[in-house]
Amino acid sequence: MQQSAEYMRNWRRKNAEHYRLYKRTRYQKLKDKINAQRRASSPEVKARNACRQRLYYQENRAVLLERQKNVCKEKRDAWNLKTRQKRLTDPVWRDKRRAEGKRFREKHKDKVLERNRNYYEKNKDSFIESVHLYYRENRAKIIVQKKEYRRRNKALYKNIAMNKKARKALAIGSHTFEGWMEKVKYYGWKCFYCKVLLTEETLSQDHAVPLSRNGTNFLSNLLPACVPCNSRKKDKTVSEFLRKRAA
Repeated sequence: MQQSAEYMRNWRRKNAEHYRLYKRTRYQKLKDKINAQRRASSPEVKARNACRQRLYYQENRAVLLERQKNVCKEKRDAWNLKTRQKRLTDPVWRDKRRAEGKRFREKHKDKVLERNRNYYEKNKDSFIESVHLYYRENRAKIIVQKKEYRRRNKALYKNIAMNKKARKALAIGSHTFEGWMEKVKYYGWKCFYCKVLLTEETLSQDHAVPLSRNGTNFLSNLLPACVPCNSRKKDKTVSEFLRKRAA
């Protein structure tokens, strides 16, 4: 009897995939009957089965965890492939999923940020390596995209350059690009001095009190100006430059 049981254990170990498939198929066929038998089992039988399962898990913990990890990876890869194909073929579903994700991120903003931060810290090296690899493989494409983005967002890059200049001058204060754009709109996209209509190409950022004279980089000290007026003003204050223009 012991030899027969040992033989069966060895056979199941050697044919684990086949045995799992057999058990799964049998369960699907006799699901109702098996569930009824489990519910009707006595407390002693349930306790004995639970004890047996705990012992088996403790003896085979590493194998079971590895198997579970592989199964999870297979399911995740299959799900990712399925969703990727659906995203390409079903725009309505894609837009719905994006809206759901956006609502979730807005509702749980702090939680999402914390999770992303922790994930990045744990996988920092792989992230950096993947970024470098992608850049090496798509360098020409990225350069073209950057040039195009810079061409379409000239005002943004000018604002970044002016903020950098203010930091080098050790000026106090800061401002956002959105706040600067609101101020430009307030003046009707016109030069503060000559009232000429400005565009993203001709817009420049003027400090009412120059940085060289301890001016700040707050929005209250900024004025939209055309490049010629800004160049002629140099290190003068607004009142000094207006008096010189009037003279």
